[in-house]
Amino acid sequence: TVAGDWTNNGDFTHNRTVTFDGGDQTISSSDFYNVIISGTNTKTLSGSITLNGSMTINSTLDAGLTNNNILVGADWTNNGTFVPRQGTVEFRGAGSWITTGGSGYPQVGKSFYNFTVNKDVGAYVNLTGVNSDLVIENDYSQTRGSITTNAYDIWIGGNFANTSTTAFNHNNNNSVITFNASSGSKTINPGATSVYRGIVVSPSGGVT
Repeated sequence: TVAGDWTNNGDFTHNRTVTFDGGDQTISSSDFYNVIISGTNTKTLSGSITLNGSMTINSTLDAGLTNNNILVGADWTNNGTFVPRQGTVEFRGAGSWITTGGSGYPQVGKSFYNFTVNKDVGAYVNLTGVNSDLVIENDYSQTRGSITTNAYDIWIGGNFANTSTTAFNHNNNNSVITFNASSGSKTINPGATSVYRGIVVSPSGGVT
């Protein structure tokens, strides 16, 4: 458990859980296993971090003014507030369960900026929980593995690129994907083997 700032100028190896439970805290670039964001006020990243396990947000996590990235090897649970800035959250490794904590659009403190699925071949990111609609303010990228939507809705404000050999698993008729870019021309690459259900294209800019 850490109540102050985290500064890593060397190598840190850990296979359990680090909990940040102070007030305002700064977290430098590190490799973790599980991370829990707790306590009060805001935990701000000063560098990109890698988690071989899970991220749990119970207070506020800010990606920082330098738009730091977060690599997650397992689950993501947001019970608090996430400020993504213009960073990327990338899901790697085996299967993941994501509880965004958000319902509908727009979402404050629950959305992502860039969202990347780069799992093991055949592994899935699964949306789950009471409230788990997925809002991506910018780009969705699926390079390996896939995502299972279940009954949750997804909003994408940027490009959609599915280059994975695993199909996008749009597995529930109640799930709707909305492309809602506010400006500019965006590209949708659905992938060669994917079957989609409800799709809405409602951008201010163009879509190709």
